[in-house]
Order: sequence, then C-alpha cells, then structure tokens
Amino acid sequence: MLFLTREELVELTGRKRVSKQIEWLREHQFPHELTAAGRPVVLRAEVARRLSGETDTRQRSPRWDRVA
Repeated sequence: MLFLTREELVELTGRKRVSKQIEWLREHQFPHELTAAGRPVVLRAEVARRLSGETDTRQRSPRWDRVA
C-alpha cells in the first residue's frame, strides 16, 4: 500500500480526530496532502525514511543567484 491506513495514521500521530492529526503532521513537518474529504494522506515511504533517520535525499537545484 502506498499510503498509511487510517489506523496507522492514528498510531503515528497519537490522535483520532482528523483535525488533530493534521495539526500533528504540520508541527512535526511530515509531508502530507489532504483528500477531497479533508483527510490527511501520508506516504508510507516518507514515514519509513523519517523514522529510520535517513536524511533528505532529494536533489536540490543550485542557487545561481548566490554565485558571485
């Protein structure tokens, strides 16, 4: 499964109310999206990466405006 289940989201956040789950995700800077129904969805791979201590591996573009 690509996304956490509702039960796993409760386990991760410790919150049952959707509004509190979203609040927790924002406070802990977990990337998430909201469904059309307003429920948060979190990628399983992101949770695994964060909990394993792995650092951000996304490629960053050079900041050419800062080059002298």
